[in-house]
Amino acid sequence: SPASVEVLTGSLDSVEYVQSILQEVDMVFHLAAAKRGSISEVLHGTLTTSRVLLDAVRSMSVRPRMVLVSSIAVYATATLADGSVVDESSPLEDSSTLRDLYTYTKRQQERIFRDYHQRHNIPLVVLRPGVIYGSGAAALPSNRVGFGPKYGMYFLFGGNNPLPLVHVENCAQAIDFVAMQDRF
Repeated sequence: SPASVEVLTGSLDSVEYVQSILQEVDMVFHLAAAKRGSISEVLHGTLTTSRVLLDAVRSMSVRPRMVLVSSIAVYATATLADGSVVDESSPLEDSSTLRDLYTYTKRQQERIFRDYHQRHNIPLVVLRPGVIYGSGAAALPSNRVGFGPKYGMYFLFGGNNPLPLVHVENCAQAIDFVAMQDRF
């Protein structure tokens, strides 16, 4: 039978608030990341809020399973040979400060989650989808393509540069599939 889902809107700025909403929760899907704003806003909206969530979870006697949805951006694709396949065994970016702020924060977010997983025995699985497309804001092509809709056209620079596209519905199905597995 389908699981019961209750959607709550709130802030991940208070451990006490997060503790109060996590009572009797079996699983947390963490998809939050700040993608816009100043550097401090993006760091806060991705890293500080992740720590608040994890501090709330580690204080619980029965810890929910954590599903962190990260990003394919954390892979060190610049170091791969031409024609390489990116998969779970691919190296992760160690020089994410040389890339964009999003890559840096997602890589740091994964480090924080893995640290809490190891030190506090918090059940964790990390997923790294590619470029998500579909309805709404996800309907727009990735900025990896080039110029956006305000210019009325898109250009692909760099020759053969395939995009790791995933439709939003396929991504949701994959997240659901992983979450329903017994092993974490």
